[in-house]
Amino acid sequence: MSWRNRLLAAAGTGLMMLGLAGCGFHPLYAAHDRNGLDPALASVQVDQIHDRLGQVLTNQLRDGFNPTSTGVPARYRLEVALTKQEYDSALRSDGTASHTTVRISASYVLRGLADGKPAVTGTVRSDNGLDVLDNQYANTIGEQTEELRAVRDVGDQIHERVALYLRQVASKP
Repeated sequence: MSWRNRLLAAAGTGLMMLGLAGCGFHPLYAAHDRNGLDPALASVQVDQIHDRLGQVLTNQLRDGFNPTSTGVPARYRLEVALTKQEYDSALRSDGTASHTTVRISASYVLRGLADGKPAVTGTVRSDNGLDVLDNQYANTIGEQTEELRAVRDVGDQIHERVALYLRQVASKP
């Protein structure tokens, strides 16, 4: 790459960053205290979700809201109901499945602890697919991997929506 092209790329990047600064851009997960913890996010208490995938999601959400497990007093309670569906999305000529889709859906409610009223409700989902092979072990491992990937995606979506709500609440006078 020539010096001229590098200079143009650097100038373009600088202009883009200037544009972001001028529009009021703030990182969603910006740290607010000296320990790198956002007190609003840390004030979310996550209820335990049962079964194996629910435990993975519970741990992911707890780590996302309060990664240091500091003693910030809880102001909100997050309730999540998780469902898993699996269906064949492609068939071979002999009628057996060649591709399976794993869908993880989660309904969530963020409640204020003071009044118990729902502050945020919603449903999120993630679809992930895998090819069905002749090796049953490979199919089992593939399905577990896709389940975990879908659960992480669902957890990220819930975390993002709750963080946006808390950011809006914090910005109101």
